[in-house]
Amino acid sequence: DVYVDLRAREVVVAEQSAKDFGVTSVHRDLGRVLSSAADMSDEELIKAVADKTAELLAKLQVLVDEEEGEGLTLGSLTEQLPNAALANFLFGVALAEGLARTD
Repeated sequence: DVYVDLRAREVVVAEQSAKDFGVTSVHRDLGRVLSSAADMSDEELIKAVADKTAELLAKLQVLVDEEEGEGLTLGSLTEQLPNAALANFLFGVALAEGLARTD
């Protein structure tokens, strides 16, 4: 749904996904890393993306711990975060990482 062209420094969101895709501070932060990719070696880029991913997962783990380790729900994220697009994005990541529950 999202295509990142590092050489052209361009991000394209598929038309069918555009209405569901809200750009958040997380996306902008990763975008800054990717925009400097032309100046990085492959190894540096991989490390930079891995570091950003680890930061995101650590922040999600803090939110899980606040839920007493029971896992995040979309409702709990929506209550904690003022940005609905960010709550939806983080919920998707939490689901993929086994940090969320759907009940």
